Amino acid sequence: MDRALPDWRGVTLRVNRWRTHPFNPSYWSEPKLGPYAWSPRNALVSDGALKLRVSERASGQIQAWDRAFATRALWEVDVTLPAMAPGLIAAPLWTYNRTTLEESDFEVVGVKGLFVTLWAKVGGRHVAVWDNGGAPIIPGDLSGRRLRLGMAYEAGRAVVYFVNGREVARATPADTRDGRFPTGPQKAYLDLWVAAGLDPGWAGVWRPMPEERRLEMVVHGYRQA
Repeated sequence: MDRALPDWRGVTLRVNRWRTHPFNPSYWSEPKLGPYAWSPRNALVSDGALKLRVSERASGQIQAWDRAFATRALWEVDVTLPAMAPGLIAAPLWTYNRTTLEESDFEVVGVKGLFVTLWAKVGGRHVAVWDNGGAPIIPGDLSGRRLRLGMAYEAGRAVVYFVNGREVARATPADTRDGRFPTGPQKAYLDLWVAAGLDPGWAGVWRPMPEERRLEMVVHGYRQA
């Protein structure tokens, strides 16, 4: 994990081109966002980097195309975090399968720090089954920090989390709620969003920004291996 990650030169983002473009910006709303819906204008490639933004009433997300689904993979990103604030969520790398409701996350939650969480389908619902004891991997306000994050996934067996090349957490079925654990393929998502539709006890209370302000997360490199 010591090699430089490929940058974003030559990568184009197109909405709803799941078969022809490796990365697609999201363009819809979800209850967790409140009025801050995903906007393709808040996801762009510039100067060899992916830039995901939050502006007043809009968030930014990209997801990998459907060919990227894998049951065994190592995903890595090299990211500079934005100026963090209560209610802001920076998720520079997480994986998901919306059919199986299985997921694994890196999330910077407001000014509380970097958390990792594992999700699975329990009783037909999307449920957190492991969260490293609820403690952040890196606590506190991570505004402007540059980190290299890695996630190694082996379906049904283990998820291993890395920060700057060092293993920081590991989850196996023995560690999770009732042994529930992702068993299917997942693909990568990268996003920056406002948790305006969720209980502020989780991420803090978001304060609306001036119309002209932008918060920006820069992803310098990415690789799936």
